[in-house]
Amino acid sequence: MARRIERPERSTEDSSPDGALSTDGSLPSPRPRRLVLLARPGAGKSTQSRLLATRLGLHHIDTGARLRREVASGSAIGKAIGSVLELGLLASDELVFDLVRPALVEADDRGYLLDGFPRNLSQAHALAALVPVVSRPQMAVLLEVDPGECRRRLLARAALEHRVDDTSATITTRLDEYERETVPVISWFEGLGALIRVDGSGRPEEVTEQIVRQLERIGGAGPLSAQSFDEARVVHGRNGGSIPVPSAGDIRVHG
Repeated sequence: MARRIERPERSTEDSSPDGALSTDGSLPSPRPRRLVLLARPGAGKSTQSRLLATRLGLHHIDTGARLRREVASGSAIGKAIGSVLELGLLASDELVFDLVRPALVEADDRGYLLDGFPRNLSQAHALAALVPVVSRPQMAVLLEVDPGECRRRLLARAALEHRVDDTSATITTRLDEYERETVPVISWFEGLGALIRVDGSGRPEEVTEQIVRQLERIGGAGPLSAQSFDEARVVHGRNGGSIPVPSAGDIRVHG
């Protein structure tokens, strides 16, 4: 017998952004409103994030774009970031967290889609430690694309856009970094019962539809409990909290 899934009551937060009726005239299914998108470099994560955020009416928090804007600004921090990216390495956890934190606070009421964060367990635990200030993410979405296809896409993009972080050597470094640092984050979300896997090799619009259908089956609340994040906060503190997490009074939203 198929397992029956009990849906939570529909709320304003969990409804579709425009409140439109579905094609059969019924109210739309509630969906999680605070999402994390995970994928290998070259899997189309940025494109999918934009499509999905627009479709669901969420604030797209693009970590990579924020880093590149800082580099383009020519600031001292931007120059430091640029030198790291040229080597195919990732910016420090603390720096990335400082860029993401105010965006999370600002976007909380609307709902958000995190693109490029968390990239490792330290960042995931720091995100969990922010829960008293920022509403917890409800679900992580993993785009699954073969590593060879990801490499091919990145090399093609490098030829078109002349991006310094897409050379053959740095692509290898980034893919290795993903396996070493981000795959444990996938396991962490999966262990919390908060991960859906989607084949990301199709057309972007088709992938978006796959994600939306899975989110609608889950319902609006998402499976992550406060207890799950309480446990993660304990882990973050026990490990020395490599990313300093502020209290609510320390958070400032920058326009």
